[in-house]
Amino acid sequence: MKGRVVGTYLHGSLLPKNPHLADLLLRWALERRGQDPALEPLDAAEEWAAHAVLVGRVPGGRLTREAGKKRALERG
Repeated sequence: MKGRVVGTYLHGSLLPKNPHLADLLLRWALERRGQDPALEPLDAAEEWAAHAVLVGRVPGGRLTREAGKKRALERG
């Protein structure tokens, strides 16, 4: 991520397995349209479970859900 550009080289479904990134992209889209970017909380238990599986596959544990979420929000 750089500014508001997101580049990936992933195979498979990116957004369902990264709910923090999906929320960030939705917030950017709403801001661009001049709408309130505040999102109502949703039950994303399945999405976070999928994310946890992916995080567990990262060698050396360099990525955590909270670290990824924090980075995405900071770069907002």
